[in-house]
Amino acid sequence: MFRIVFAVSCLLKFAIETLRGHFWYFEEDSFLYTLDSWQGRLPLISPVVYRCLYVVKHPLALCLALGVCSQLASILLFVWFVVEARIYFKFHVSLFALVAFVLGLGPAGHKTYALLGEGPMVVDGFQQTLLVLTFAIVYLATALRKLRSPHYLSGKVIYETLRYLNDEGPMRKYADGYYPRWFRAQFVLASDEVLNRRWGPLMRATVLLHVAIPVLMSFSETWWVGASLAVLTHGAYTLAYPITLGHFSLVMIASCLVFADPATLSIYLPL
Repeated sequence: MFRIVFAVSCLLKFAIETLRGHFWYFEEDSFLYTLDSWQGRLPLISPVVYRCLYVVKHPLALCLALGVCSQLASILLFVWFVVEARIYFKFHVSLFALVAFVLGLGPAGHKTYALLGEGPMVVDGFQQTLLVLTFAIVYLATALRKLRSPHYLSGKVIYETLRYLNDEGPMRKYADGYYPRWFRAQFVLASDEVLNRRWGPLMRATVLLHVAIPVLMSFSETWWVGASLAVLTHGAYTLAYPITLGHFSLVMIASCLVFADPATLSIYLPL
């Protein structure tokens, strides 16, 4: 199940990026080309190799979703995400690369969670352990990074970004989300002092949640509590930035599956 959701997240990410013109990265008027030129970075690969990899990654994600040569598809997707991280680095790209690498390691890479069919679930313990460690580190490292950022804890990182998106909205070629008028009035366009009071407690709560979620999901007795908090937390992130964070949030919600032992999971997801 986790493998399928991860593959769907990859396809969603690829579709959004294609609609936003990432295929034309090496064109001189593209955003990514301009960004790399401004940062003084040379292209890692040629335009032809880049576009070949860009086209191939879509059927690779589809093969991963269907369980067809899933190990090979995972490793090749890992190669793509490494290339993408070099061209246009984002933290979620590193996570996708790590997950793809882990899914390609085990001899049963297509059976991390076999929730379809009869009989007991088939679990690759080695993969599950690596995935649990990966997502736990992501949660805890994110909490530490946010805890050390006054800009985040005050809420400015959120409302200033939303304010920018609101101001630039009429001029932007691609939408990042829909924000109702009441939400913009109360959480985007109010004074900084008011917004600090409204966003600050929420931001500090997310730090606590990032610490609590992996801990709660590590025990069978509290797994469902941690999983519920993960769904609420990443659902909220998606509401704030649906286009930017939707695929990432989907993977993080699916990570609840790798923390659960098969017996516990079969209780909440009966076949």
